[in-house]
Amino acid sequence: MNAKRKATLLGALAMTAFYILLIFAPAWGGLITAEQPATAPIAGK
Repeated sequence: MNAKRKATLLGALAMTAFYILLIFAPAWGGLITAEQPATAPIAGK
């Protein structure tokens, strides 16, 4: 595997993990407080 392909795969994995974190962080305790989905107050009850 060459360096460019390895870097591309690592970048894709990192961005996927970050995107999943952005989606689920409010449900996991409000780690990201600036952007919460509309269902966050309901899930907090």
